[in-house]
Amino acid sequence: AAALVALELCGCSEIRVAARTPDRARALADRVRVTIAIVAHAEAAVDGVALVVNATPVGMRDDLMPVDPTLLPSDAAVFDLVYRRGATSWVRAARACGLRADDGLRMLVEQGAEAFRVWFDAEPSLDAMWRAVESPETSS
Repeated sequence: AAALVALELCGCSEIRVAARTPDRARALADRVRVTIAIVAHAEAAVDGVALVVNATPVGMRDDLMPVDPTLLPSDAAVFDLVYRRGATSWVRAARACGLRADDGLRMLVEQGAEAFRVWFDAEPSLDAMWRAVESPETSS
């Protein structure tokens, strides 16, 4: 839901969603009041896109990919909400194809920082947060 809202706020002219259940995708879009085009599968969603966002658990515990990065336009960017130490297979494969790609670790840290601000009415130490998530003792 947050990704849909963020894409709309960033001015994306067309947001395509590939979902296992089109009815759930439509209900989600209706709930957050974002206009989307629902497509049958991820490969149908990526033609001519500028950005592809993986908002599924695909790649969290395996090396599966939501869509083959070789199908993406050469100037597309990839954002995987999943994060794993050393990046997900999808992020690594996208980078190997020359695409700009990042995982959800930065989003996790920034969401944690915002939650800290809300809960404690204080500025968190982003340096400390980054040290914590990058620590070898931190499991991914």
